[in-house]
Amino acid sequence: MKEQYTIGFGKAAMTFSDTLPMGNYTRAATPLQVRCITIVGPTKMLLLSMEMTSLPNQAVAKLRKIAAQEADIGFQNIWVTVTHSFSSPHLPQESSVDTHRYTVLWDKMVTAVTEAIRQAMTNQQAFTMGRSKISCPLNVYRNVQTPDGWWLGANFAGYSNHDLRVLTFKQASGHLGLIYNYDIQSSVFDHLTDDDGQLWIDDDLVGHGSANFEDRHPGSVAIFIPGAAGDQRPLLMGDNTKSFAENQYLCRKQADVLDTCIEQAQQMINKWVPLQMLTRYRQECRVAQKAEVVNTFEIKPTRKFVFEATGQRLSVGIDAWQFNQWLLVGTQPELNSEFGDACRYLLPDKSAMIGTMVNGALKYLPDSRDFQRITYQAMNSFIGQGADKDFQAAIQQLCRRNE
Repeated sequence: MKEQYTIGFGKAAMTFSDTLPMGNYTRAATPLQVRCITIVGPTKMLLLSMEMTSLPNQAVAKLRKIAAQEADIGFQNIWVTVTHSFSSPHLPQESSVDTHRYTVLWDKMVTAVTEAIRQAMTNQQAFTMGRSKISCPLNVYRNVQTPDGWWLGANFAGYSNHDLRVLTFKQASGHLGLIYNYDIQSSVFDHLTDDDGQLWIDDDLVGHGSANFEDRHPGSVAIFIPGAAGDQRPLLMGDNTKSFAENQYLCRKQADVLDTCIEQAQQMINKWVPLQMLTRYRQECRVAQKAEVVNTFEIKPTRKFVFEATGQRLSVGIDAWQFNQWLLVGTQPELNSEFGDACRYLLPDKSAMIGTMVNGALKYLPDSRDFQRITYQAMNSFIGQGADKDFQAAIQQLCRRNE
C-alpha cells in the first residue's frame, strides 16, 4: 500500500499598534500575515509566506532553521517567500543598523512564523489537488520611453503575461490551501503617505486579495508567490496628489478584482487528484556580477550608463517542486514577464508556476533588452550582461534532471 500524503494550513498575524512609530512608519492599516502550508509523507515540504517587501538572505536562513526545527522538516525542503508588499517595513540587514526596528520586526516574525507552522502541523489531513489558470487584467508593463531615456510608467504596448496560475489543495474537511502565482508587484502604496504625510503599514494589493478569499473560506489560506514581475506594475497606482482615502479605495477595488480571479480560477478546477509524487529539484546557476554604481533612490532615466563588470560571478539557485506532473519553480532574482515565459517554454510543464524572491532576494535579473534600453531594472541590479542566457541554460539542466 502506497504511503499517503497529508497537508496542513496555518496563518498568524503580525500586529504593530503597540510598537509604532517604527522607522518612518507611524500607523498601521492592517496586520501583516504569515501563511504556511506543510505537506507530510514520503517527502516533506514547508512553504512559508511573509507579507514583507523582501527579507535579507541571512534572515531567510534563520527562518528556515526555525521552521526545520518546529516542523521536523529538512532545511532544503523549506521555502520562505514574501508577497513583495511595498508598504511594509524592511528588516535591516543587521540589528546594529536600527536596533529597535530590527528587534520589533524579528520578534514579531518569529512569533507569527512559529504559530503558523504549529497550526499547519496540527491540522494535517488527507487531501486532493487541482490546478487552473485565468486571465487577470491587473498587471501592465512598466518601462516607458521618455525624452531622457527609459523610465517607469504604464506602457500598454509592452508585454505582460496576464495568466494568474492557481494550485489548490483541498483537505478532507473542505478547507482550501491555495498557491497562486502572477506577474505583478504588490505596489499600489509604493512610497505613499496619508494626508498628514505619514507612512502606513498595509498588506497592499495581494494581501487584501488573499484576505478577501480567506474571509469567504474560513480555515483556508491563499499564498501568493510573486511571478516574473520585474518589469510589471499594478494597472492603477496610488498617487500622493490624491487623498489617502482615494488611494485606499483604489487598492481595495483592484484587490476585489484579484480576489474574483482567484475565486473563479479555483472554481474552474473540475478534476481533483491525490498527490502521488512530490519531488524536489535544485540547479545552481553562475551569472556575471556587475558593479552597483548608483544608489537605488538616485537612479533616474538616462541615455548614457556604464555597466561595469566586476569580473566575479554570482551564484543564483533555481529550486523546483514537482507535484505529480506539475512544477513550481522558484528563484531569488526578479525576472521580467516575457523572460519568464521563455523560461517556462523550456520546462516539460508548459504551465509551470515560476516564482521569484524565493528563499531570499537578489534584485533584478535583467535581460539583453534591459541593457540596450538602460532600464531601471538594468541600472538597479547586481547581475550583469549575459545572465539571461546563463539562467536559461540552467533551467534546461533542471529540465533534464526532471525527465
